Amino acid sequence: MTESNATITALQKEQLLERILASAVFCKSPRLSAFLRYICKLHLEAQDEAINEQKIGVHVFSRPEGYHVGEDSIVRSQARFLRQRLSEYFSTCGKQEEILLSIPKGAYVPVFCSRCEVTHEAYSETTEPGAELSEEHNAEVRTRRLPWKWAVAMLACALAALGAWGLHGLLRPVTPVERFWDSFFDAHRQQILVPSDSTLVLLQKMSGREFSLGDYISRRYLVEAASATPNPLWHSISTSQYTSLTDLTLFDRLQRFSSTRHRALRLLYARDLTVEELKTSNAILLGGRRSNPWLELVGPAMHFTFGYDYGLRENYILNRNPGKGEQPRYDEANNGTPHVAYGVLAYLPSLDGAGSNLLIGGTSRAATEATGEFLMGPQFNRFLEGIQQNKSIPHFELLLSLNNINGDASTAKIVCFHKLD
Repeated sequence: MTESNATITALQKEQLLERILASAVFCKSPRLSAFLRYICKLHLEAQDEAINEQKIGVHVFSRPEGYHVGEDSIVRSQARFLRQRLSEYFSTCGKQEEILLSIPKGAYVPVFCSRCEVTHEAYSETTEPGAELSEEHNAEVRTRRLPWKWAVAMLACALAALGAWGLHGLLRPVTPVERFWDSFFDAHRQQILVPSDSTLVLLQKMSGREFSLGDYISRRYLVEAASATPNPLWHSISTSQYTSLTDLTLFDRLQRFSSTRHRALRLLYARDLTVEELKTSNAILLGGRRSNPWLELVGPAMHFTFGYDYGLRENYILNRNPGKGEQPRYDEANNGTPHVAYGVLAYLPSLDGAGSNLLIGGTSRAATEATGEFLMGPQFNRFLEGIQQNKSIPHFELLLSLNNINGDASTAKIVCFHKLD
């Protein structure tokens, strides 16, 4: 016998919450678990009026007090994932639960109710007495008005069309690139794109040194460089947030592409990213280490790394594990004349091991743009066909070359690649 909503006790709610959080559906999602625990704690303390987007953003996702919820959709996007996880729990390992927990759309207050009441309510809302009989009667009358041969012919055509469509879907093979994107746009994780930080690049050029990820996260690089550099432009640049138009254009293309997979791709500037967000997301990072210090955290296993020669003022790609016929270093001579530039496309494990990250970068703006074009073009599918293993895409890094003619890039060509799995 199950309880009605009014007789579900606080203890029963707490026990259900702990079973949910301990399940395989939630145990590898610390942020969603923290989200659910926070709103349920307030609910159990009879503080439903305190459950709102602003407070969830502050207490769960470390947003500053008074942040603009209209410009930061972290709570709304994570609430969507949380509803999906709850639905998955109650349809799998929690299918025997007599009490259900849900978060209605448009709100964040958790709702506890008995499973039998939900089932009865759903039936009552969708079934009206006599409705089925009336519809069957109307259908019978309409059928009698048609010659029976025509009715049989129409039915046969409809079944044939449905069968052909279903057979087409079953027989059409899934392409490697479809398999790749379906894996990356995981319904259980959020997807973010982190563009390069052009402000950081300018400050490093002005100070003549590179800053570590620790300097970047703590904002120490702003204070240290400012005290040593009396340049009047320093304050103006350091208090602004610039990024590349190439990066934003690529984000627009990937965002529209992600919508075809019924997923949302969120733009998050490198300066605003946190370690926890990077750890629990499938992230696309744009640029090299000088423009996106987060590569220091996600790319330690990479062989192709970005470097910059401050004396020559030239970018290069360092190959830390050259294979047969590969160079230990690939330089771009940035002199404005036609020359070879290089791009890196890397598919890497996420920090928590439950997802993947994607790195798109180049030794120049044109190289980054061409690398993005390669990712979205037919060449990428052909590349994946050659490296997939048992219909699974391994993690990899890919070095591309292209002709850079006054900032315009030709089609990228594969120089070499390394499997990382």
